[in-house]
Amino acid sequence: MTEHLFEYMFGACPECGKSNGFLAIGPDHWGVCHRHGVKWSFVCDDLEGWKDQSDIERHQVSLLLAAYVEVQPVFRSMGGRAQ
Repeated sequence: MTEHLFEYMFGACPECGKSNGFLAIGPDHWGVCHRHGVKWSFVCDDLEGWKDQSDIERHQVSLLLAAYVEVQPVFRSMGGRAQ
């Protein structure tokens, strides 16, 4: 999935309009912007990689996301700009 498609479908950072993709803790998915230390929750039943996460991986992601601030994402328009 391209960066622009992800931001169109699942949102982007309200500060910069970009994202670093997502992280998962079990079935809970979070879009992230590492630059601004923010996260936003989204739902996608097609992302199943979390099923292979070990307990250690889930714990590491939990620690990282605990330090991030939850925000409302912005979404890209079809033309590619975040709005």
